[in-house]
Amino acid sequence: MGCGPFQEEGPEEFHILKIRDGEVNWKGVPIPVDPMIGVIGTAMEDRDVPTMRAFPGGGNMDCRLIRKGARVYLPVRVSGALLSIGDVHAVMGDGEVDGTGLEVDGRVLVRVRILKGFELHWPVVETVDAWYVNTCGDTCDEAIRAGYLELRRLLAIAHGWSLSDAGIYMTLQCRLSCNQACLEPRDTFRTGVPKISGQPGLLPCL
Repeated sequence: MGCGPFQEEGPEEFHILKIRDGEVNWKGVPIPVDPMIGVIGTAMEDRDVPTMRAFPGGGNMDCRLIRKGARVYLPVRVSGALLSIGDVHAVMGDGEVDGTGLEVDGRVLVRVRILKGFELHWPVVETVDAWYVNTCGDTCDEAIRAGYLELRRLLAIAHGWSLSDAGIYMTLQCRLSCNQACLEPRDTFRTGVPKISGQPGLLPCL
């Protein structure tokens, strides 16, 4: 791929790995496949975005939580949204360290709905037990800060908290992980919190 932390150490190696019985074997180590979508996003109103890049509408986030059963909430900024999906991986670790996961072809079945009357600045992923804001930036610090700010804003709206109260909750419960750290300067992160039993979700229900 010509990216990632090891790109200057010599020629890249590529391998074709076979998937059998839901697993791939690497050097004798069985690894369960966990298919995920690397690129998903909606169009921006003011610029074109290459498919290799992440941006506030989504794009090449490489969030491995975007898989079967997850809900993905994306900002809509142009008529029709112009949703795009691609870059399917059979399995990939956080950071996409060598610039690639286990790339596969695939079919993606999605249900698309519109959530009206709610402003979203960055993509949000809902899993069974948590919510995650996905951001990028010209530096890692910038990307992480954007995630903190958006998650705090959404928490305050969802629970009727002050921004200060939302920030205190985050300092007790926040989860921070790297999605992709191989495409400088647009590394992507996810910033999340667990769901609260008996409380409203981070975003209104569809």
